[in-house]
Amino acid sequence: MTGSSLGKNPPNAGRHLTAGGSDWLWAVFAIMALSDLGMIMWSFTFVRYIQWFITFPLLLILLLYTSGLALSDILTTAFFAWVVVVCGLVGALTVSTYKWGFFILGVAALLYIWSSLLGHGPRSTFNGGAGVRSGYVRGASFVAFLTMLYPICWGLSEGGNVISITGEMIWYGILDLLLGPVFLYYFVWGLRSVDYGLFGFNSGKHTDGGYATGAGAGAGYGHSKAGMGGAGMGNAGMGGAGNGATIGQNGAGAV
Repeated sequence: MTGSSLGKNPPNAGRHLTAGGSDWLWAVFAIMALSDLGMIMWSFTFVRYIQWFITFPLLLILLLYTSGLALSDILTTAFFAWVVVVCGLVGALTVSTYKWGFFILGVAALLYIWSSLLGHGPRSTFNGGAGVRSGYVRGASFVAFLTMLYPICWGLSEGGNVISITGEMIWYGILDLLLGPVFLYYFVWGLRSVDYGLFGFNSGKHTDGGYATGAGAGAGYGHSKAGMGGAGMGNAGMGGAGNGATIGQNGAGAV
């Protein structure tokens, strides 16, 4: 057990781990560590594309949901965001000049996104009124401008290798910060005074009226039941009067 973990920490129990078991655990640890290092080196080549694949569609859904576009149009725009990211990744991994074909496909998908943000979105009917509309126009213009800079950065870095790796990381980092936390905080702050009900949302709090509505429904149901009961009693009275008249007629016939 010299040089092993059991040599430095000898067991003092009757049933303990043997030297062979310790060697086996070290072998498992080494395999896990090597596989993890391999994945880390692999993921650094396109980890930002994974982040864009998750956040870009969600950002567009958040922005377009404040407009009057139909849900199908919003989801279609989010799908084209995936097309942009996938085309950028495949183009970055392509060594030949075919990478520019994927670049053109990605830009075409971006054109559809820009048409939804700046064309169809502002022309839709906003349930929140002029305040939400003005906030949407500012946010959509900001997103469209930033997403216009991404293809330029891609063409100068992964596409044409014009700028250095450090310049590429700085450029992408600035764009991600502006399009991520900076835009989200600004956009949500602009909607701080908007009523959730305009978007069909409900916080679930008692003061929002959800329970009061249920109480009113219950009271109405009780009144209708009482009315039905009264009508039933009236029918019973009519039945009693009818029975009395029949008995009287039978008695007259017997006399």
